[in-house]
Amino acid sequence: MDGSRGTEVEPRNGDVAGSHAAAEAEAAWVALVERDIDRWSATESAALRAGMDSEEFVVAEFAAELGDAPSVAEMPTGVGLASALDVVPLGHVDAHELGDVVAGWERLIAWAQARQAAAAAELTSREEMRAGEGHGRNSLHPVPVTASELCLTWPWTKPQAQRVVDQGVQLRDVFPAVHRALLEGRIDTRRAKIITDVLRGHEAALVERILAAVLPHVHAWTSVKVGRVVRRLLHELAPESMKERREKARKDRTVWMEPDADGMAWLHAYLTAEEAAAIMAALTAATSGDAQPDHNAADADHDAADHNAQPNDNADHNAQPDQATADHAAHPDQATAGHAAAGPPPTAAQQGRSAGERRADALAAMAWASLTSGRLGGTGCAECGSAFGEPLARAHGRAVTVNVTVPWSTLLGLDEQPGELDGYGPIDADTARRLAAAGVWRWIGTDPAGGWALDYGRTRYTPPQDLVDYVLLRDRECRMPGCHQPAYRCEIDHRIPYPEGPTSACNCSALCRSCHLQKHHAGWSVEQVAPGTQRWTSPTGRTQTVTLPRIAPAAHAGPGPDSEPDPPPDPPPGAPFDERVAPLDDIPPF
Repeated sequence: MDGSRGTEVEPRNGDVAGSHAAAEAEAAWVALVERDIDRWSATESAALRAGMDSEEFVVAEFAAELGDAPSVAEMPTGVGLASALDVVPLGHVDAHELGDVVAGWERLIAWAQARQAAAAAELTSREEMRAGEGHGRNSLHPVPVTASELCLTWPWTKPQAQRVVDQGVQLRDVFPAVHRALLEGRIDTRRAKIITDVLRGHEAALVERILAAVLPHVHAWTSVKVGRVVRRLLHELAPESMKERREKARKDRTVWMEPDADGMAWLHAYLTAEEAAAIMAALTAATSGDAQPDHNAADADHDAADHNAQPNDNADHNAQPDQATADHAAHPDQATAGHAAAGPPPTAAQQGRSAGERRADALAAMAWASLTSGRLGGTGCAECGSAFGEPLARAHGRAVTVNVTVPWSTLLGLDEQPGELDGYGPIDADTARRLAAAGVWRWIGTDPAGGWALDYGRTRYTPPQDLVDYVLLRDRECRMPGCHQPAYRCEIDHRIPYPEGPTSACNCSALCRSCHLQKHHAGWSVEQVAPGTQRWTSPTGRTQTVTLPRIAPAAHAGPGPDSEPDPPPDPPPGAPFDERVAPLDDIPPF
């Protein structure tokens, strides 16, 4: 009806059609939005439904997650803090709040690691992890057995997984108050580990007394201060106990290498304080002469102080219980007389070295001299037999040495394929050729067609024990998943136990003592699914396929992940054990 005239107006057909079309278009748009909204990000979807743009919604969502807390710094650890941190509008909060956000993530990490520790500790109590407990071997204790299982759930190495499990058991059984502090985010795992490592093995009453004094303040202390305070309290409250602890700790001294980038590596040593000081003094004295100022000295000292608060958790020195080692650490009362060789005179490239470089070169010179003479101290003569100092250890019937793998084509200068340094990894072709020419290194030639071991030699003698040498050179390290123990420290395992299985290269593998015991007594099994490829099955039925790495690039293979053959797919979890390789009579050492 037209109100101005009091008459009704009939709609025209075109207007009706247009309104219907508009309604249909709107309905189609709504349907399209409803259909596609789940494909958008959660923030975009929620913002659309709330009638806000994305930035407005993120700010509002963060405020809602905070609730009554003025900042994330005031929120307790847990799922609520995780939700708030997850929606922080980083571009819309001030610098002060951003600092609280960074610290909040650290508290949340501590909470998550406390939960992880509890789960790892609980796993050690399950029946599958205790199959070998009655054999009385440290390697069959539930902690290392559980660590082996966890290597199949996450790409940890054995030492990394064992540290997770061991810390979980300690927090659950011995240090529940420290576990609560970690769960509440008042300390991180670094400070928690310092406390548990220093106090481990002391009387419960003493531990409780020290924790009562330390835990109320530890949230504000650095890891360095935590270590100093706890150790000082121990010396003050239990001086006699600390003497006994020192003698016990001396038995854990060790040295290990940690590969780094650019052809470099870290050499770590866990020694008595006076031995470490003596080594540093000797290295410093060996660097006498004009040296360039060491501009990194202050930073190095600062890092060392922080590092000394706790051993390096990232280094895989594989210092596992009852595991054989060729290392020899000298007791102060049993030091052997001798003088390290000074090494060759400095070249032009060595002039102008910093103090740190000179100390590193002096340490390397000691090792070169010892390898040349075959005796610790490097004063012996390999030709006439006259020698002073302690002879270097042997493994598998030969002197311990370092293998450098060099493709024939690289050795002849036809290409620049990288070499392989045992215990480290790839090295550049020039370095590989230089080391292969040195008499104290053993070089291994490889077949360019496939990259497998073809021949090996050493300038000083012909290697015996062909089968053992072949297995050690082929495997390079322990074959069990997660373990990287060097092959020369391993035992030779019959995959199918002798006499059912032959003593042959295809049936023999390198396994370290710990993994060898677990294979036979802790419910593990292994089958060979292809040449060079083994499938391991854990006590819980998890499986992982391990393929031998080529020790040199194949001639037909280009760079990248496709240069090695893909292993056969793993069966689904819960696959039955391989009955052919159930633990029988091949008890190490074989």
